[in-house]
Amino acid sequence: MSKYRRVTEVLVVEPAKRKRKCYHNANHTIEKGQLCLVVGVGIGGGQSYCRECAPAMLREGVVGLQALEKMLI
Repeated sequence: MSKYRRVTEVLVVEPAKRKRKCYHNANHTIEKGQLCLVVGVGIGGGQSYCRECAPAMLREGVVGLQALEKMLI
């Protein structure tokens, strides 16, 4: 039997390798070494979200996944 594919495989929490701006709010800065949520890991990196913006985004994602799950039940 094959394994399930992880739907969260494009999400990673990692320390910023350099100073960067939050993709959701450019007024928020992410300092080098500070943990951030990165979406779309791979070639060219991904979009970084600060610790202030990321939790709301993750909560919305959970709601979306629950809605998809309900459609299948």
